[in-house]
Amino acid sequence: MASMTSSMKIVALATGALLGAAAIALYDDSASAQAARAASSRLAPGHSVEMVTLATTVVSTAHYQAELPLTCSGVDTTADCSGDFKKPGANHQLNITRISCFYDATVGSKFSNAGISLIDSTGALVLQEVTPLDFSSSEGAHSLNSTVDLQIAAGQHLSVDLTLAKGIPNFAFCTATGILSTLG
Repeated sequence: MASMTSSMKIVALATGALLGAAAIALYDDSASAQAARAASSRLAPGHSVEMVTLATTVVSTAHYQAELPLTCSGVDTTADCSGDFKKPGANHQLNITRISCFYDATVGSKFSNAGISLIDSTGALVLQEVTPLDFSSSEGAHSLNSTVDLQIAAGQHLSVDLTLAKGIPNFAFCTATGILSTLG
């Protein structure tokens, strides 16, 4: 009788594991993104959302580097330069390891902040990296150069937003470097 009870427990555990594996196999990226967005909208301070995607096979990798000219607008406290890097494309994943930006503005300008945002395929914010300023001069030159660890899936993209606390922007650009993986 005891061995039959143990066998039934093992069968029940095995069935549960198989059902769990089947649920994971059927759970696609859009469902996980929706679940993360729903969960993040209910977050209380001090809590976080964790997203883990299914394992994929990497067929090949290549060094990635891109430069993005930013669009600038506004004056003084509303001065802003922003832009969006291209999406990695179908069957690709991008791992960005460094972001570097240069912001040229009027003499006496003051830099406020820089945000590097991961945006999903619906346009929703997934993650934001706030990057520190590395150099600023009274002549209006401002730059940042920061290590990051961002994984961008096929339908996602990076968005950059640089803001002045004072001054008028002349031009700005950012570069991103990392690894582009082709998935199989």
